[in-house]
Amino acid sequence: MATITELDAHEQPSEEMRASWKSYSKLEAFHLRNHPDIDDPRSEAQAKDYKVAGVIAAEKVASAFASVHPEPIDPSTIRDVPILYHPLLPGLLIVPDLVPPAVQKSLISLMVHRDLSVRHHMTNMHPFYEVPYRQDTDEDRDTLVLGLEANLLEGYYATSIEEIASLVDDTVGACAAGQQGAE
Repeated sequence: MATITELDAHEQPSEEMRASWKSYSKLEAFHLRNHPDIDDPRSEAQAKDYKVAGVIAAEKVASAFASVHPEPIDPSTIRDVPILYHPLLPGLLIVPDLVPPAVQKSLISLMVHRDLSVRHHMTNMHPFYEVPYRQDTDEDRDTLVLGLEANLLEGYYATSIEEIASLVDDTVGACAAGQQGAE
């Protein structure tokens, strides 16, 4: 096994690896999902290759979902979630299908509308674009945490979407003009 000092971060991939990447990148999504080289612990054929490392109790899953998702989730759909690993990679824990799509949407909404409006949670876009968020009150934060943000989205930003689009257009135009002047 190579140690970290023996690895070259700039080493080019082998021709075999390049050919594999090229063939995978040209496949349609449907064919890629069903490709025999893709490991999927949810498939019946490959499930036997994975071992159970533990289980997340259904009560714990339901409690976690309730804290971020506004609508009640059907209790019959929540079950104990297995934590899997493959013997070839024993340190890699896999938790397939833990978060349903509806809860994923709630989590993304909370992240974008609540968390990213806080200045110290800057993204790589914040240095280039000034998107003003409205100032939240404690009541707004409580409402967002409860996941009832759908009613607040209309007025969430301090300015309208048209004003933000205009701001972005002006910034892009100024950058383009600066690049032309530098040439």
